[in-house]
Amino acid sequence: MITIFTLIALQNNNNWLTQRSLPSIVNQTHNPDHLLLIDDSLDQPLSNIQSLFSNIPSQMSLTYLKNCRTSGFSGAWNTGLAYIVDNYCHDSDNTYISIMMEPYQWSKNHIKSCVKYALDKKDVIISGIVQRDKCETRELKIHKHFTIYDILNQDLNIHPPGIFLRLSSLLEAGLFDERMHSFIIDDLCIRLSEINVSTISTNNHSVNLYVDSKNKCLSKKEKKSLQQYYQKYHCRMTASQKKAFQQSTFIVENKAFSKPVNKIETDKQISFQLVVGVISGNAAQLLYLLEDLFFLQSIPCIASLNVLILENGGDEQSLTRLTSQINAKGLSCFLITHSQQKKDASNGSFGISFNRNNEQLCIGKARTLLQRYLYEYVKNDINSIVWILDDDMRLNEKTEKYLPTLPKFKEQGVDILIGTFEGASPNPSTSGMRVQLVDLLNNIKWLNSMNNDDTLADRSEENRTLRNDFPDYYYDLSRMHTAHLETVYWLTPNFKGETVFNARNNLLNNLDSLFVGSSLLRPLIIELPADPLNAAEDSVNRGGNTFILNPMALINAPNAIVSVLGKEARRSDMMWALINRYYYGMNIKKVNFTVIHNRCIFDTVELCIQKTVGEIQGSSIHAALKDVLKPYHKASFIFDDDMVSTVCKAVNEYMNKRLSSFQLNFYRIQGLCRALNRIDKKNEMKSFLNKLSSFYVDRNLNAITNGVKELSSDYIKEYLHSLKIQIDSYKHSELDATFLKGKIIQPV
Repeated sequence: MITIFTLIALQNNNNWLTQRSLPSIVNQTHNPDHLLLIDDSLDQPLSNIQSLFSNIPSQMSLTYLKNCRTSGFSGAWNTGLAYIVDNYCHDSDNTYISIMMEPYQWSKNHIKSCVKYALDKKDVIISGIVQRDKCETRELKIHKHFTIYDILNQDLNIHPPGIFLRLSSLLEAGLFDERMHSFIIDDLCIRLSEINVSTISTNNHSVNLYVDSKNKCLSKKEKKSLQQYYQKYHCRMTASQKKAFQQSTFIVENKAFSKPVNKIETDKQISFQLVVGVISGNAAQLLYLLEDLFFLQSIPCIASLNVLILENGGDEQSLTRLTSQINAKGLSCFLITHSQQKKDASNGSFGISFNRNNEQLCIGKARTLLQRYLYEYVKNDINSIVWILDDDMRLNEKTEKYLPTLPKFKEQGVDILIGTFEGASPNPSTSGMRVQLVDLLNNIKWLNSMNNDDTLADRSEENRTLRNDFPDYYYDLSRMHTAHLETVYWLTPNFKGETVFNARNNLLNNLDSLFVGSSLLRPLIIELPADPLNAAEDSVNRGGNTFILNPMALINAPNAIVSVLGKEARRSDMMWALINRYYYGMNIKKVNFTVIHNRCIFDTVELCIQKTVGEIQGSSIHAALKDVLKPYHKASFIFDDDMVSTVCKAVNEYMNKRLSSFQLNFYRIQGLCRALNRIDKKNEMKSFLNKLSSFYVDRNLNAITNGVKELSSDYIKEYLHSLKIQIDSYKHSELDATFLKGKIIQPV
């Protein structure tokens, strides 16, 4: 048996739907099992919606949804598809999707003729179009099968109401591209072709299209969509196809131009003592950051620069040698050893005492220790500025441009300043794998369309547009937008005159770095603000690049995060920021002061289930608490039963939303694996694709889903009730800092 869903996107004027489209669904000899109405209108009156409902028999299963994704048909249909996957779909191979929209109408046997081929397990079933206007009626040619060449040749007569799709194939193709408002079905059919779906025609012209003879002007969205479709696929077009497309759509090719880097204007610079705190268990990795910090000492505003290193796992002897070498070179470094941490932990110097064993601390606990030591280090000099960095960060020429502005932020009462990253995303690699694989597939196709000795074109301007349109362009689980997921980020030359051959080799030789979250295909690029003080925004989204302008922030709160079955969730740094903001009322800003996140050679080359689980759990708790605390300037962090219930409900909602997004991305990655395997004729990506395919299997999806759901209301309740205790215990802890004697900063 198969299950059939029909999607209808409601827009502002639904007269056609009421008069022809909906009646043609109701009158089918084989009705769909479920009808989904997705409201994509702008504040449509409830009476209009109710009038539509009145046209649908009570025995027909019906769901009404608001479009919660990108405005337009693609976003509305994807809203419906996500709802189906979350609530109904237990067998996507035997679930089929049909679409109705105005001004179309089905003949009464339309679905019945499609079901015949669906029972034969066909992926895409195409019905013919009868085009009707006042002057004539004509049957458009039916394509029984199609290739990407046919699609780019604009030969297809496939319309949304004329396509009957197996859900599993639609999921692997990535659903509808929400950036497309024109050529929506052409774009989808290209992606369906890439995963080698089976197609067949019903040989039946069962879809009526009623054409208005008046010329309709394209909207701005549709015009922009034409440009985006051309940018995405022109490298696959023949010369004649390009010319035909440009002539029919009036599209012109974009020309690249360079944009100068913003300069920060500073008045008379105020000097300050800078203290850098970093956690590390890898001397080879840490070396790069320490060498970068060494050169910062020449900046006029830096009166002195000292580095505290918290040893966490790895080889302590290597870290000790490195610290000695850097001190001898002229940069003041101090290593806080495992034995020192063990002694202080047993004394309760970090709040509630614990046994600091020989294992590597989780990042939340390690950050708590580092911050406690940093407070002792700088507490005698309130004018010192602390900079907490992850050990896989690098500095560049932008650093010396923004550091002189830090005292200005301090003068304006900012307590904590959160910086940003360039290069690799701070998220687990599984949180950005889909978009990078979309890039890989399309870039390989682009490179294959050129000669090896051709110079690689610079498509930086197209990439800049993507970054400007979608701030989370690198993140699969973005809550800000979803239209970036099938948009391509193009390779750009690493140096002037780079050939296609060099670019392709560099790409293929570094594919494994995607497993550790590298920025191989979709790097974070941030433009420095010209006026940082005015550009700064309120935020509690702390990461591995944070300036502490008020030392009390270091002693105020631990990095508290929930633990589930002995496994800690992620985002402890954001919980620390949340406590400082809403318990202490601190002023926390975020500004685009960047460091380079240099993930690659020192990390284990594998995808991790637990990191993915912890990320979804931690981000859900943080988002829920941020929502609950938002109305308060300061909160007691004593949670009564009502607040606990509210937080638990919000956490579950956020977890379900993230799991829904993760699941859709997971299915798309399975499709991308198929598509990449099909074009890997020389087995150049075989090893990479084998590792990728072995992770993206249903067994692991189930493990991640079940792991996330282990975060029950009992764990959340226990965590909420522990927060005030953790805060007070940490705030009033005492640390014997005599081991830092001679190192502690004194007032200037």
